[in-house]
Amino acid sequence: MRRTLFEWRGITIYAYSAMFYIGLIVGVLGGTYAAARHGLDPTRVYFAMLLLIPPAMIGARLLYVALNWQDFRHEIDRIWRRSEGGTIQYGGFGLAMLVSLPLLHWFRLPFGAFWDAGTITLLTAMIFGRFGCFLTGCCAGRPSNAFLSLRLPNAQGIWAHRLPSQLLEAGLAVLLLLAACCVWNRLPFEGAFFLGSLMVYGVGRFWLAATRENDIRTIRLAQASSLGLSVLAAGVFLAVWIPIAGTQAADSLLHASLIANAGASVPSINSAQPYLLLAPLAVLAVLSLFHSVGCASFSGSDAVAYVDGDYPKTVLTETNGQPDTPGNRVLVANWRLQEFAPATVVPGGQAKDELGSHNGTYEIVTLPPLPDAPLDQNHSPTTAQPGKLTLGAPGLLGITPPMGSNKSIEVDGGFVTVPPSNSLNLPNFTLEALVFPTWDVTQQGRYYCVIEHSSPDANKKLGIAIYAGPESPTKLNTDYRWQVWIGVKSGGTTKFTEIKPTGSPRPLPLIEPNKVNYVTVTYDGTRLQLYATYEGKFSIKNTDLAQDQVLAVDEATTFAPNAGPVPFYIGMGRSLFTPFPVSPQPLERYPFVGRIQEVAVYNAALKWERIASHTHTLPHRA
Repeated sequence: MRRTLFEWRGITIYAYSAMFYIGLIVGVLGGTYAAARHGLDPTRVYFAMLLLIPPAMIGARLLYVALNWQDFRHEIDRIWRRSEGGTIQYGGFGLAMLVSLPLLHWFRLPFGAFWDAGTITLLTAMIFGRFGCFLTGCCAGRPSNAFLSLRLPNAQGIWAHRLPSQLLEAGLAVLLLLAACCVWNRLPFEGAFFLGSLMVYGVGRFWLAATRENDIRTIRLAQASSLGLSVLAAGVFLAVWIPIAGTQAADSLLHASLIANAGASVPSINSAQPYLLLAPLAVLAVLSLFHSVGCASFSGSDAVAYVDGDYPKTVLTETNGQPDTPGNRVLVANWRLQEFAPATVVPGGQAKDELGSHNGTYEIVTLPPLPDAPLDQNHSPTTAQPGKLTLGAPGLLGITPPMGSNKSIEVDGGFVTVPPSNSLNLPNFTLEALVFPTWDVTQQGRYYCVIEHSSPDANKKLGIAIYAGPESPTKLNTDYRWQVWIGVKSGGTTKFTEIKPTGSPRPLPLIEPNKVNYVTVTYDGTRLQLYATYEGKFSIKNTDLAQDQVLAVDEATTFAPNAGPVPFYIGMGRSLFTPFPVSPQPLERYPFVGRIQEVAVYNAALKWERIASHTHTLPHRA
């Protein structure tokens, strides 16, 4: 579609912003005209509507932030970042309603009659706004082959046959506007159209929520709030209407009849009145402050092309910016971890490498309790725990990619072992994985390994490992952060060392429990880099969430690869110190707890542009 309409003298005009801007202007003018047909002072209504736009925008943003607090709690500045989308209309409606109470009292406007007219404004803005969503990809429908489905992108640029949920919601608003034309002069009481529209919209939104590309929790929340809104509106409607039903002399009905039959009593709107010019200017000022690029969370840039949402294809054909020929491809191994039971037996079943050269084996280990080696304290469970490994767990790609399936493995003592191979001992490399941590963050001093490829000698010195560890190993409730450990050459010795950022303060990236986390480590022969981001920030753009906001470690170091073939572990580490005081004990330690998918090894350090491209093909659940 067309997220960016055009650029003029360095100013980018986004489709959502433009459509929403037009919708608000037309809506305010239409609502003012409808208010005049209600017998209200159009000038007061006009200014009241303009003044309610800022609190509506603020409320819509704040509700989005509240429901996605995990994405904002460590980056408070993102809440009002002008180039990032993310709004929920219920928040805007709720705050505008509250602000309207004193505002309408000050303007001496009746609440019910004003919101009858305000509903015209809301519905008009909704129609234009949903067309803005349609052009942008936010509020996208779920993939479907149904009769109404169209080939459309979502907010992350992933194309698929989808239900056109934005157009369906715009259609619902159109039907309500047509209903207003039919019943406007026959309303039983002031506020009847407002309440009736809430009832109908709530029921319609309950059904339409299931057409969106959301996880089941978000769908259920939207349906519950829509149904609750509809029931509340129905209750208020009946409470007001029943006492006056059949009473033609009721004040509100008489008021409507007088307006319908006495055109002279209806205040008029003169198109030449200068205050009408305030709407375009006032709305432009508000939208320039919020700079809305969409109601989903993404930045406004279109700088990087999408790869049709096919992350597995992106991995298999990666050339690190070179021409796309088989000789330029840099992938060494790719374990998508798509196996499922009973076709694959656990333990002992095969974990397929998409290139076929490094097939692994699914394993399970029972981790023994402490005591452990003195310097290995707090890295193991305090009681023996049988390992767990579930195949075919829910996938981490959000939707099934065109190239294949979307599953993951769920582990807690389960892991994949890849046989030793010299082709995995790379002087320059990139390691990449998607993970979904589910551990208890209050556990003290526990470490969790995603990938380990290190020499299993008495004191490991060579190789590399990616871990999740607590910020403070000895304190409870400290944030977990990504860590990268490598063999470092220093003088004539080597040591397995955690590479931490130096120089300007840059904390290691946080691990977000119960979210999809993307982690990548690269080494180009001189510098080691650690990148990490998580669900809700996948659609990063070079002009907004820049490289230095994803790059957590960028250090010059001398990497010491394994001296010979050693096993490659996924979801399990190796003990830092052996032999153990309690025998026999396995070498396996630090089991990952959660889901893992899409583990890849490349024989080159991927450039930032390629890493950004990979994140662009990772759909997330809005």
